[in-house]
Amino acid sequence: MKRGLVIGLILFVIFIISCAPPAECPTSEEKECPKVECPGTEEVTKYVCTDDRIVDTKEDCTTKPTEGDKLYTPITTNEEGSYITSVTMKSGCYRGINTAVMSFDIGVLADKIRFQVKEDPSEEFKTLYEMNGVNKATRYGVICDCKSGDFQLELNKQYLARLEFDLGSLFKTIQYSNEFIIDTRDTSDYMAKVCAE
Repeated sequence: MKRGLVIGLILFVIFIISCAPPAECPTSEEKECPKVECPGTEEVTKYVCTDDRIVDTKEDCTTKPTEGDKLYTPITTNEEGSYITSVTMKSGCYRGINTAVMSFDIGVLADKIRFQVKEDPSEEFKTLYEMNGVNKATRYGVICDCKSGDFQLELNKQYLARLEFDLGSLFKTIQYSNEFIIDTRDTSDYMAKVCAE
């Protein structure tokens, strides 16, 4: 929101400067400075949504982002031929807070399971949460600036998420789940659920 206000303020200042009369009038017989006319002006109003989208109307802030608004194209073939039985990522609630609910089932005991995300396509995945020696679990990533759930996700972001299964002890390999988009912007499915404590 601040970014939109700053951009709007800069454009307004540029407009005022370019259309302002000269600081001093030239010496002449005239009693007034000549009037400065700006070329065809048009008032443009834009709105900055809480998820930093810039839109034409306030109502556009309540519409869901489009497919073209996604930062990522998730890889959905990682689990083929792996020991992974199932991995799901869905919206939910945890103690009254909107949450990304992650569940998995793997056919063998993994040394470590890491929940990994990235916020930008050019970044490497980073681990937000790690657990030891399990083959089935459900964990909760709360979407808030708080200390709750198993791990936290920030508001107004798009994450690309996956699970990393370290199977080093048994098979000397690491396997990855399919990737998921976790959208924590106001209009996303993750934030649409009304959570009551």
